[in-house]
Amino acid sequence: MVALKLAEGEKPQGAHIARIYRGATDIRDQGTVCSYPLVTKVAGLLCNFVDRAEHLDEREIDLVVAHVDTLLTIVAGQINNDHSELAQKLVSDLETAGAKLRGGLVKEIPDA
Repeated sequence: MVALKLAEGEKPQGAHIARIYRGATDIRDQGTVCSYPLVTKVAGLLCNFVDRAEHLDEREIDLVVAHVDTLLTIVAGQINNDHSELAQKLVSDLETAGAKLRGGLVKEIPDA
């Protein structure tokens, strides 16, 4: 789970979002280095989702947590095949949710 240590009622802003973005880029890069293309894709989606965000509301925080939970599941299950039906469904669901929350299209993440 994402631990941001916020005061009650405080929304993630600026520095918090930058920490999420930096962590996601580090994980994305490690996915590439360690031959986990699904990690690369999911972390890349998270990067795109928080990129340029000024704050995150509750639904957006839930989606960040969903990305993190998905990454934990991928690593724990040692799922490195991004072409399986399950992998494609996970990525598609995250893309769709991100697009709905941001009101636009999610940038395509190239295959690693």
